Amino acid sequence: MQMSTLLDKIVRLNKSAINCYIKDNSYAWLSFNDCITGRGYLLKLPFNKANDISKYSGAINSFDKKFVLPDDVRAYADYSTIYVVDVNTGKTAQMTFKEELNFSFDNIHEGIDSVNISHNRIYVLLNKDGKKVPLEKNISL
Repeated sequence: MQMSTLLDKIVRLNKSAINCYIKDNSYAWLSFNDCITGRGYLLKLPFNKANDISKYSGAINSFDKKFVLPDDVRAYADYSTIYVVDVNTGKTAQMTFKEELNFSFDNIHEGIDSVNISHNRIYVLLNKDGKKVPLEKNISL
């Protein structure tokens, strides 16, 4: 499988910014960052033919030193929400920003300065109009 076909763009993998979590015979979560832009990606690869591959091109991966999350948690964002998944249980949580941000995921820190996620909390520091805006939400994963 060619990554460019799957992701609709050329992604250059960095061997120090890639990992995989395998959940028994159910699925694998492949996490990686593009070594040119630093953009994070997630792929959820099912081991059965009934489910499709899930792909996320706005991943919050801990390869980036400003993104902190446990090894068993995956996170991704769009322009208004951060989504969190516990890879062991499949349990999810999310935190919505108060408004939609305008930034490029190829330069994610234009919009999202830093993220700290645990099983109990999502903390995000946004860059908005030249100011740092903290957001926090308690969760239960």
